[in-house]
Amino acid sequence: MRDFDRNGNKEPRRKQRGIGEGRFGAVCSGASMTAEDARKCVAHAFGGHRRAATDCRLPIAQITGRVMARGFTLVEMLVVMGIMAVMVAIAVPVLSSLSGAYSLDSAGQGVSAQFTLARQTALASSHPVEVCFFQIADYNSSVTTVYRAMQCFEEGDNSTIIPISKAYFFPATVKIITGQANGTDASSLLDSTKYLGVYLVPSGDANHALPPPYGMSTYSYIRIRSNGQIDQSGGTGTTTWINGTVTLAMETAPLTSTGLPSNYVTIQINSITGTTRFFRP
Repeated sequence: MRDFDRNGNKEPRRKQRGIGEGRFGAVCSGASMTAEDARKCVAHAFGGHRRAATDCRLPIAQITGRVMARGFTLVEMLVVMGIMAVMVAIAVPVLSSLSGAYSLDSAGQGVSAQFTLARQTALASSHPVEVCFFQIADYNSSVTTVYRAMQCFEEGDNSTIIPISKAYFFPATVKIITGQANGTDASSLLDSTKYLGVYLVPSGDANHALPPPYGMSTYSYIRIRSNGQIDQSGGTGTTTWINGTVTLAMETAPLTSTGLPSNYVTIQINSITGTTRFFRP
C-alpha cells in the first residue's frame, strides 16, 4: 500500500519511526545520557511515544531531577516520642488547674444567681423566700457529707412551701468550706450557732426534699424578707451581721496556713440590700 501526495502522485510510504528513533532517538540510547538528555527523553516519550521511556536507562531521581524522601530512623522516632511525653507531663497539671478554676467560677455564679432569684421573687410576690444549702455525700466518699447543693423556696400563704427553682448541684468536686479562715468564718451563712437569722434543720423535711436519690437531707437556710433584706429576727445565734459569706473550693484541695486552699471563690451577701459580690484570691 502506497501513499499519495497532494498532486495524486504515488510515493513510497514513509518509514515509521521506531522506538528510540526520531528527533530524540539518539539521545534516548541510554548509556551516556546527561540530565538534560534525560528530560528531553521523557518529554519525547510522553509527547506521543510513551514506550520510548523504557529505553531511558537512568534512575528516576536523575530523570525527574528530584530526590526520593527517606523514612525516619528508630532513634528519631524515639526522640520525638520522648519530647511528646514531656509536653504531656507538663500540660496535664496546667489543664487540671484550669478545669478546677472553671468549676469554681461556675459554682460561684450559680450561687449568686440563686440569691438574685430569691431576692427578686421576694420583692415581686411580697412573700419571704428561703435560700437553703444542703449537705449531701461528697464525690470521694458515700459516708462524708458536705454542703454542695442549694435550692430556693417561697413561703406562700397558709404556710405553704413552694420551690421557685430546681435544685442546684455544684460542679463535680466543688463544696462549701466551713470553719475558720484568716480568723473569720469562711462561710458565716452556715454557722447557725453564732449568727442570727441562720437556721439549721439536721434531718431535713418533706417540704424541702431534694430530688432522688438524695431526698430529705440536712440543710441550713436564711430568709429573705419581702423588702429584699435578710431576716435576722430568729435563730439560735446571737451575733448580728451585715455581710455574710459563702466560700467554695475543690473538695480535694489542700488547705494553706490561712485555713483556705490556694484557689477558692467567696460570695458575699449584704444583709441590708440582699445583693451579692464575687471575690477571687
